[in-house]
Amino acid sequence: LLRGGAAGGYAEDGVLLEHITHYVEHPVPVDPPAEPPPPPPMPLPLTKKERKKLRTQRRLAAEKEKQDQIRCGLMAPPPPKIKISNLMQAMKNEAVADPSALEAKVRAEMAQRVKNHEERNLARKLTPAQRREKKRRKMLNDPSGGGTPVTLYRIHTVPNKQKLYKIDINAQQNHLTGLMLLADECNLVVVEGGPKAQRRYRKLLLHRIDWTDFGAADDEDDEDDEEEARRRAQSEVCQVVWEGLVVKPQFKNFRVEAARSSEGARKMLAERGCAHYWDMARTNGAEGVPDEDEDEDEDEDED
Repeated sequence: LLRGGAAGGYAEDGVLLEHITHYVEHPVPVDPPAEPPPPPPMPLPLTKKERKKLRTQRRLAAEKEKQDQIRCGLMAPPPPKIKISNLMQAMKNEAVADPSALEAKVRAEMAQRVKNHEERNLARKLTPAQRREKKRRKMLNDPSGGGTPVTLYRIHTVPNKQKLYKIDINAQQNHLTGLMLLADECNLVVVEGGPKAQRRYRKLLLHRIDWTDFGAADDEDDEDDEEEARRRAQSEVCQVVWEGLVVKPQFKNFRVEAARSSEGARKMLAERGCAHYWDMARTNGAEGVPDEDEDEDEDEDED
């Protein structure tokens, strides 16, 4: 701002006044060199009972505020909800003067309330695409957020085409990924997906699919014995080897593949980084997770 760049004096004739304006320069703020503050703690997920309690409290507070506004004259009171049952109590004089006209008016108001209710429901109704997306989101959603649930099933006998179709199509419909390996030593089913889809698929393999084929029984005693033998044989054919969580899924879809040997099956899983699944199925297949029905039968036998 000084003429000639001299810094010796500050006389008015030595100052460049044309460089002085009414603008104020604000320097860019720079954060001091320090560590960022720690992130805030994650809120704990509320239980179903706590969510219902908070919803009730919010609705009560909104209703109380509405009543206060009506009491202060800021809002018009809602019209009385007249029905056939309370017609005489609500409209005493008018009901006595012309009951037929008043009844017709009340019935028209009741029909209008029903119509408004159906219109509100229709406005909130989801489209078919939104319903499919909601169902898929519920299948894929994991509320715990700790990883991808994985379950290993070992099937001792080779399923027929009908059972193979059920295993394949139900995995696709439940949005599960994984692989079914058919080998001479054993058959392994690996499924990855949400907890709800896992529960549905577990019920399919352990309860819905009949892994035994017996003929028709002649009498009731043979039928009871056959049913008991069917339950025991079915629990031995399909077993849960392991279930847990992994960091990320290893498969993009569900497929059924046949392996010529045990080494070939292990190699297929090794390409996806999960060769230990086959080792667990071979070594721990007979030590699968016990079924709930089997535990109940054992307790009854002990009693």
